Amino acid sequence: MSPLRNIFVGVDGSVYSHVAIELAIQWAKRNACRLLGIDVVDEDSIKDEYYGLVEKAAEYRQENLQQERSRADHSLDTFEVRRRECGIDAARSREAGDPSELIQGSTTKKPVRESPVPVFMFH
Repeated sequence: MSPLRNIFVGVDGSVYSHVAIELAIQWAKRNACRLLGIDVVDEDSIKDEYYGLVEKAAEYRQENLQQERSRADHSLDTFEVRRRECGIDAARSREAGDPSELIQGSTTKKPVRESPVPVFMFH
């Protein structure tokens, strides 16, 4: 029996996340474990930058937030379709916050950011 029970994979719609999803699916099949797909919307990075009327700034930010949330939902839908095609048990989550804090925590930030190759974290 494999000690691996859950695989956590970042899902952001990028080419890298699609590769990570495929690898996670392979590992999940091989080890009979569950996937958790997560997409984090960094809401604090979405600024009220509207070069015009000040009253429009909040509306502009809300539109940008909605676009990012929709992008995240689409990425998670793609993850969901792919894992179902492969018959893998999984959960999905859209979170708000700093992606590096939510996904990596402070211990793994530096190695993950500075590595020239993909890094996998096990917990």
